Amino acid sequence: MRAVPRFLLLGLCLAVLPVVGCDSGSLTPEDEDRIQLEAAMDCSVTMLALGATERGELNTGSCRTHGAGSYLSFYGLRIGEEMGNDYLLIDMAADGSPLNPYLILLSSDGQNQIAFNDDFLPPSSDARIRIRGLQPGLYAIVARTAVVGQTGNFSISVQRER
Repeated sequence: MRAVPRFLLLGLCLAVLPVVGCDSGSLTPEDEDRIQLEAAMDCSVTMLALGATERGELNTGSCRTHGAGSYLSFYGLRIGEEMGNDYLLIDMAADGSPLNPYLILLSSDGQNQIAFNDDFLPPSSDARIRIRGLQPGLYAIVARTAVVGQTGNFSISVQRER
């Protein structure tokens, strides 16, 4: 039996709030962002904050692209007014595995690709997106591999560069 994704449960709670009395006050702004992204990406999402580093794993249990066969992990990031015209750095590095990282930055609806990168500093296969001028709002980050079907561990970080 497959587990029901958390975003479906939270969305169901929101949809039936008046009927069953779910406590919407228990949803944080981060929960609301996660629900929005998970609905758009049709996969679970881990929210990141500026300055954060997370470890992840791409494996056969990860989300998978339709047709291309690559495994995916989705992350969310909310950019505030304080970012101004500073650079946003998103780094993905193989973590003790032969993974070939590939990053994509998307709009919160998943429809618009804003930036992507593979192998930002050859001969390293690590990926980095360095971008500035982003409008305040919610963004989706796709961590995947450049090699179809490849699995392994990685780290992902988001930083602000002045």
